[in-house]
Amino acid sequence: MSRSISILGILLGSILEFISGLMNHLSRRWQIIKTKDYYTYPVGKRRLETLTIIVFSTSMVTLTGELLIRSVQKMAYPLSISLSFGYLSISLVTLTVLLKFLLWVNGKRHNSARVQELAQDHLMDIFADTIGLLCGLLGYYYWPLLDPIGGLVLGLFMMTKWALTGIQNVQLMSGKTADPQILTMLTHIAAFHHPKIKAVDSVRAYYVSNRLVVEIDIVLPEDMKLKEAHDIGESLQYKIEKLPGIERAFVHLDFEIEHRHLDEHPTLIKLHSKFNTKELLHPQTTPTPTPEQHPLPPDPPIPFKQTT
Repeated sequence: MSRSISILGILLGSILEFISGLMNHLSRRWQIIKTKDYYTYPVGKRRLETLTIIVFSTSMVTLTGELLIRSVQKMAYPLSISLSFGYLSISLVTLTVLLKFLLWVNGKRHNSARVQELAQDHLMDIFADTIGLLCGLLGYYYWPLLDPIGGLVLGLFMMTKWALTGIQNVQLMSGKTADPQILTMLTHIAAFHHPKIKAVDSVRAYYVSNRLVVEIDIVLPEDMKLKEAHDIGESLQYKIEKLPGIERAFVHLDFEIEHRHLDEHPTLIKLHSKFNTKELLHPQTTPTPTPEQHPLPPDPPIPFKQTT
C-alpha cells in the first residue's frame, strides 16, 4: 500500500462515503414502523435519518481532523516524508474516480432533483480525488512536499463538506422555517381552497427533520354550521398533507382576525417574552378574492423537492 497522505485522503473519503450510504440505507429501513411500535412512535421514525446524518457528520469531521494533523506534521518536517506507491493503491484510486464519473454521467440523465444533487456531489468528489492523485504522483516523482499539501486540501474539503451537512441537518431538526416560495404556495392553496373562506389569518411551515409541519389559520363565517366548517378544514388538511415533503398539517378555524397568533399559544407567549421579540398587534391577513375580482387560478407548481 501507499504511504502517501493524498492517496490516504482519497481512500478515506471513499470509505466514508460508502459508510454514509450504508447508514442512510439502514436508517430508512429502521423508519418502517411496526404494529407493536405504533403507540411508542405515534408519528413514525422519520427523524431517525436526520439524527443519523448529524451523528455521522460529527464523526467524519473528527476523522478528517486527524488527516489534517498528519498533513501539517509532514509539512513541518519535510525530511520525514517517505513516499511509496503500489499498483493496488493506484488501481483503487483510479477505479474510485472512474466509478464516480460513471455515476455522475448517469445522474445527469435524470430529471429528479435528488439524483441531480447526488450527481453534483460526485462531480465535486471527482475534482477532489483527481487533485489528490496528482499531488501524490507529483510529490513522488518531483517535489515530496506536494503530497502533504494534497492531503491538507482533501482534508479541508471533506471537513467542510461534512460540517456543512451537519449544520444543515441541525437547522432542520431545530425547526427552521420553510422557504418563502413554499409559504406563498401554501397561502395560495388555503386562500382558494373553498369560496366561503373569508381570509387566511396566518401560515406557518417549519422543518421537523427533513419534512415540514404546516400550521394554517383560516377565517370562516361566524354563523357557519360546525359540520360544514369541519369539512372545509379537514379537506384543506388532506390537500396539504398530500403534497410531497409534508409531515403533518394543522388547520385552525376562526371567525375573526382581531387577535394575535401568539395569544392562542401560551408556549409562544413565553418564547416571545423571553427574547423580547415584537409581533404586529394586528397581523396581516390574506383575504380571499371573489370570483369577480380574481378568477380561480390553477394550483401553482410545487417549489420543493420530493423527499422520502
